[in-house]
Amino acid sequence: MSPAGEYPVSVRGRYACRRALVGFTLLEMVLSLTLAGVVIVATLSFHRFTLDTRANVLEAAEAIHAQRVVMDRLAFELTTALAYPFLNLGLSGDEQRITFPTTRVPGPAAWVDRGLTDEPVPPEHDLGIVGYRLMIEEEEGGFTRVLGLERLEQTLASARAPEEGEEIQSRLLTPHVRFIAFAYYLDGNWVDSWEGGDLPQAVRITIGGDPLPEDVEIEDYPGQLFQRVVFLPGGSRPAGGGLGAGGGR
Repeated sequence: MSPAGEYPVSVRGRYACRRALVGFTLLEMVLSLTLAGVVIVATLSFHRFTLDTRANVLEAAEAIHAQRVVMDRLAFELTTALAYPFLNLGLSGDEQRITFPTTRVPGPAAWVDRGLTDEPVPPEHDLGIVGYRLMIEEEEGGFTRVLGLERLEQTLASARAPEEGEEIQSRLLTPHVRFIAFAYYLDGNWVDSWEGGDLPQAVRITIGGDPLPEDVEIEDYPGQLFQRVVFLPGGSRPAGGGLGAGGGR
């Protein structure tokens, strides 16, 4: 007999209740695991997106910083450029390269007491020649790849036939500058090249992070350009009027 207020349950009914209870529990577990998997995948995807965004921002910031440092250094060295007409030594350059004599601080070899060593001390002057150009690597099939901006330095300005690797030291200054263009100002005109034993009145520097595509003009450059006009104190004085900087981005 069942206690008062309770109904008798058959054995078959008990098994049916247990099966229903077990099935409901498995369904809940499957739904819970599915929901947890969706949450984990979404969290990992968001975390990966955040890391990629952070890396891209840091890379862009590093590139802009490198370009600014290069621009400041090149502008500073241009302001110290000198010309020696009697040696036919002055600024030389075109749209993609520039070379000019500049003052520099001699290295440690200039201060060595020659009486304390039997080794020959390499000569050093406070006048050197620096140059900037793109470092280009030739690949198979005749293709070229721009590696970055290269800086050349000749510590002995009086070398008769300087050779790169000996009198001329070369190094990759930064891989974040893969486009550079120069223009030279004299008496109201900008020209694409400069030769001779003197200096222009100003130099316009344009740099970018990506190489200039073939058959594309500078005005249609697809990326961001940084431009600066540097007045050369040792350059020729304007015959009249001011210095026109031209357009820039």
